[in-house]
Amino acid sequence: MSKKRKRHSAEFKAKVALEAVKGMHTLQQLAKDFQVHPTQITVWKKQLTEQAANLFQRGPLGIDVVAAEALRQAYEKIGRLDVELDWLKKNWALSTEEKRQLIDRQDPMMSIQEQCALVGLSRSSYYYQPATESDENLHVMRLLDEQYL
Repeated sequence: MSKKRKRHSAEFKAKVALEAVKGMHTLQQLAKDFQVHPTQITVWKKQLTEQAANLFQRGPLGIDVVAAEALRQAYEKIGRLDVELDWLKKNWALSTEEKRQLIDRQDPMMSIQEQCALVGLSRSSYYYQPATESDENLHVMRLLDEQYL
């Protein structure tokens, strides 16, 4: 028979850990009262004591206010850059050849695929090399032109 592992809520863990911190009961008594192994109570107590200082550095909802503001600004900047990129793609009328010249094969930060996407060029268009006629075919075509013209 396998033992099922109980999942406890954060409130339950906090309640047990607070009781352990108070020290009014032994670990064995707490384990019996809350039906939790004494080792687990020790782990929760340690987590509570180590994280107590962090609680006072956070805002009322437990969110680090400085980090939340930085995250909000980052998302705002991402949104602005997305709008600017979309506008550039729509309004940047370059020929395929001009777009090809903008791609930097040696760029360490962006792959060719990413660069192609930014300038609105398919990768196959970047790598496309027009087929050329062989010298023999050109010579034969010139002879035909001379004869029929």
